[in-house]
Amino acid sequence: MFFGIEYSLCGFLCLSLIYILNCVTNNFPTRTNIIYKFFMFSVLLGTFLQGGAIFLERALPVEYNVIKYIAFFSFIGTSNLEAIFYYMFIVSISHEQIRFKKIHLFLIVLPFLYEAITLISNYYTKFVFYIDADGNYVRQLGLYIFYGINLYYLFICVFELVKNRASIKTIIYSSIFTFFVLVGMSLQIFKPQMNILSFCISMAFIIINYILRNPRELHDANNGAYNRIAFREFYFCKKKKLIDNKVLALVQLSNFDVILSNYGSSNCYSILRQIIPVIMKKVGVKYCFYLFHNSFLFTCKDRESALEILEYIKWYMPSPKDLKDGIRKNPLHHVQVDRDLFILENTSFIDLVEEDVAEYHKIDVLTELLQYAVVINSNHNAINIIDDKIIDEFLAAKKRQKAIHAAIQDQSFEVYMQPIYDLKSKTFTGAESLLRLKDENGNFIPPSLFIPDAEKDGSIIKLGEISIRKTCEYIKRGNLVNKGIKKVNINLSIIQCMQDNIVEQIINILDEYQIPPTMIRFEITETIMATNPEQLEAVMRGLGEFGIEFALDDYGTGYSNTSRLLTFPFSEIKFDKSFVNSMVVDDKNSIPLKYLMNMVKSSGMITLVEGVEEKETSDLIEEFGGDLIQGFYYAKPMPLEEFKKKISN
Repeated sequence: MFFGIEYSLCGFLCLSLIYILNCVTNNFPTRTNIIYKFFMFSVLLGTFLQGGAIFLERALPVEYNVIKYIAFFSFIGTSNLEAIFYYMFIVSISHEQIRFKKIHLFLIVLPFLYEAITLISNYYTKFVFYIDADGNYVRQLGLYIFYGINLYYLFICVFELVKNRASIKTIIYSSIFTFFVLVGMSLQIFKPQMNILSFCISMAFIIINYILRNPRELHDANNGAYNRIAFREFYFCKKKKLIDNKVLALVQLSNFDVILSNYGSSNCYSILRQIIPVIMKKVGVKYCFYLFHNSFLFTCKDRESALEILEYIKWYMPSPKDLKDGIRKNPLHHVQVDRDLFILENTSFIDLVEEDVAEYHKIDVLTELLQYAVVINSNHNAINIIDDKIIDEFLAAKKRQKAIHAAIQDQSFEVYMQPIYDLKSKTFTGAESLLRLKDENGNFIPPSLFIPDAEKDGSIIKLGEISIRKTCEYIKRGNLVNKGIKKVNINLSIIQCMQDNIVEQIINILDEYQIPPTMIRFEITETIMATNPEQLEAVMRGLGEFGIEFALDDYGTGYSNTSRLLTFPFSEIKFDKSFVNSMVVDDKNSIPLKYLMNMVKSSGMITLVEGVEEKETSDLIEEFGGDLIQGFYYAKPMPLEEFKKKISN
């Protein structure tokens, strides 16, 4: 049979151009891109061998039948690899968050073993093809079985497509490629002389490369560095390499936001896009990752390499020759940029993360550690080592977050009440509701630890709702209204105050438990006043219409000024325990407390001093004209039954 070479030649030229362009663009080495290059190369090689085999069949006399056999043997063997790489490619883009499973390898290996054994033994069996006495290539039944195996690979690709249909990218890739392959195989089977399969595959590659594939999605649009997605892909593809070269160097531009506001984003980011490649070339690194807020990461071979990189960056200032003409005249390249530098030598800690965290997402935990180190850093413009102590603190915070989520899920938070003593009536007239959380060993986690953790990941919203509900249940079940408790204080976070429906939500909960709104007093910290005063005032006015009162918690920690304080409708001011602590050290430190208490009382608000642990302190506060006291001297936080006994006594 006379086989045409024209389609093979055209397909080879198209694939060669696409492959060269892919190599030149230097796409980021994700698992999908690596498999894609192998896939493209196998198709390119198969197309070349196909055209070469057909050419040799025509050009060589019968004396060279062995060479013809070797040419067609190589072509068929390579063509079989194309289907395998295609399946691996489809699995890769549809399973980006997991590694290949054993079932995937099983589906690949068995058909491949059959093809390999059949093709190797074909020289004796002639089951797949043979070269006849006239030097012509003759197809046999085995070749059509190979076509069937290729269709099998297409079928399991379609199965992966259906199973992972939520992945739009998978649908696009596989649909286009499957369509062209099916068209090519149909023509190849019914009109074998056309040899059009390779040409159809090349058309699919053209569409995928120039319409669908977007290597820029792994870059940060502002600074040009690889982004967090790229780092996660890099780690996922090269985990062993990263662990062997496990040292990470992190650079945070701590004052970059100020520079942005002064010089404009276009100038600042333009300089970053120009100097990042200069720095990478100087320090000899291939990849620079932009992980989070003004922070850049480099992977290093060892501690010495990381120190060398950071020392260079510590003192580097962009010179005019590093910048384009349009930027050289801008004085920005003379501005001092504060650089906080970090080294992480131990990345294996992520293997200690809980098993329910997918391996692909453990890299996010690594990024969170770096963010944690940046936040707690106190040694600015210096090289900081992220040691085991910081890692242990971070992992402990992750465990607390897990405990928080578990407690939210099963409603296992407990409410404790700390009685509030009235200096005028000499009785307990109020209480503060406090959430309590236990870890997996049954030990209490301090609120000073788990509340900030809940605020960081947003679970404080659900936590706040649980606190209000459990407090209302506590009030109702303990019949606190009839036991002399006039007010119950509940903490309200800034994130709760920022919710649009917070007023409606709180009133609905109070109505559900039939708790009079006048019995509730929400405690607001000074930090909320400084962060979002307009929203806070709107929430306070809205809830105040129903009779709910507000107390300013931790007053005196320095976030607000007194004149601003008086504009908010507070009914109670809670003086921070730091006042009491300073009074214990030196009696002179009681003067500010006395002055502030008189000012608050003259403004018509109630004063409450917390942290009182000694009688002498209580007497002094009473002498100053204080109204309420909260502290261990009178009572500790306690569960409901113990609380009822305490206030009865």
